[in-house]
Amino acid sequence: MATLKEHIYAVKNLLERGLASDDSRLSERFIAFLLKGARSQLLKEKINKYREVSPLSYQTICVPLELTTYHECDCLPASVGCKILKSKCHIPRELVSKWGSSLTVLTASGRVLDMSSLTQNDLAKFSDSNKKPKLAYFIENQHIYVMNDTKLKMVLLSAIWDDPEIVKEFCGCNSNNPDEPCYDPLNDDFPIDSELARPMRLLVVQELQNQYRMPEDNLNNAKSVDAGQDKEN
Repeated sequence: MATLKEHIYAVKNLLERGLASDDSRLSERFIAFLLKGARSQLLKEKINKYREVSPLSYQTICVPLELTTYHECDCLPASVGCKILKSKCHIPRELVSKWGSSLTVLTASGRVLDMSSLTQNDLAKFSDSNKKPKLAYFIENQHIYVMNDTKLKMVLLSAIWDDPEIVKEFCGCNSNNPDEPCYDPLNDDFPIDSELARPMRLLVVQELQNQYRMPEDNLNNAKSVDAGQDKEN
């Protein structure tokens, strides 16, 4: 495994062998943006082919909840509508394959919540009037709503996030130590399956080749260097 910073350095090392000197001054932020896009593309392709993705490609975030009214309409009296738990922060975007979302919502004890919707059938299925109402959730306006429980303080969201760095300071995740982020791209492993790391870097190099018209011979030399680096790692 390698950190995002190490992947950026690897790409820059390849580019120094293939790009003209005037084109080598690419920002690390731009390379990181391309790496994250290539990561999502490769992971989605892997899932679409029924292949299992490593748990190391998933990240889990803690989402605090607050009790509120669902409708949030100022024109209605406070007595209208039932109380419901809602996430305090907007939920980041997760990777969605042709098989559906990569998101799993759990309680702190590990109980998995069923996904619901606002359709009449689902509302009836998860109604608290049932003898054994199930814990469920739905998403609206980038917020998680939890059904059939008003005492939970938080839920855990596990997913392949489109942007792994989004968890860095998500919702003040490390309130006990605000100076220490929940995800450190300088020191934490970049969440991608190990066999996809090199293809991810080469996708970025190829995209930059198209933008800067890198000569094909130089690109092949860069690929050879990357293969050698992988053997060393």
